[in-house]
Amino acid sequence: DGNVFGVYDTTALGNKLVIFTGPTSPVSTALIINSGSGVVTAGANSITLNGGIGTSFGFYLTTAEGYTFYSQESANSDLKDHMATYKIGETKYGQSPYNTGNTGWILAWEDRPVGSGDFDYNDMVVSLTSQPVPEPTTMLAGAFLLIPFGAGTLRMARKGRSP
Repeated sequence: DGNVFGVYDTTALGNKLVIFTGPTSPVSTALIINSGSGVVTAGANSITLNGGIGTSFGFYLTTAEGYTFYSQESANSDLKDHMATYKIGETKYGQSPYNTGNTGWILAWEDRPVGSGDFDYNDMVVSLTSQPVPEPTTMLAGAFLLIPFGAGTLRMARKGRSP
């Protein structure tokens, strides 16, 4: 229950965003990544990544015992990989009724350092599914594209009406 899971800036390890704190039951949290501005948002909180989007963010796990492990092996104090990643695009996420057309991943964590951990990668397991979010300008442009069709329909409706 004491674990914290989040996103961090790989160019500044202290620049972190908590996605959720370690409940033992499933949690659904939207993580919104704005590739233009480098802002990552989870709920009401956000961080701005120093290097923008690309390879500049990763995931972290802070345990109840106070250990913090990063998806970037070189950032871990024991220089070991504490996260295993599995692509799940070909499992239920790609099949009915879960067919989102998007890729998913499983992030499986080991929460203990070398010497005291069993490296079974089942201490925290997180499922991620990508969902593209249209930019507001894209939605606005789409609405403007519909205006000629609406105007044409109104003209046709007026012509069919008797005075």
